[in-house]
Formats: sequence, C-alpha cells, structure tokens
Amino acid sequence: MSTHNLMVLLLAVIALAAVSGVLGLLSYGVARAVGSPVAVAITWGGMVFLGAMTLFIALLNMLVTAVV
Repeated sequence: MSTHNLMVLLLAVIALAAVSGVLGLLSYGVARAVGSPVAVAITWGGMVFLGAMTLFIALLNMLVTAVV
C-alpha cells in the first residue's frame, strides 16, 4: 500500500471519527431531553460513538481489502 493510500485511509478514519462524535453528541442530547441523568446520558452517547466507530472501521476494512 502506498503512502498516498495510507494518508487517504487516515483522513477517512478521522472524518468518520468526527461523524461518530456528532452522533454521540446527538444521542447525549436526546437522552438529556427525555430526562435521563447526566451519567446515563454520557453512557448513551459513548455507546453510540463506539458503535458507530465499530461500524465505520468494519466498513473501511471491507473497502480496503477489496481495493488491495
């Protein structure tokens, strides 16, 4: 794999981490809106963030193995 491909992959991971962060913040806001305590809302946000990152990394793994 060339350096260019690695940099594009790193950029994709960073962009998807940002998207996962936004999803985590949205789920935190929804949890607070329905009246959950802060600790529970942080847990919900963290779980959504980690779930989205897991999904995105699995998708990137499939794409990279298909290209290489």
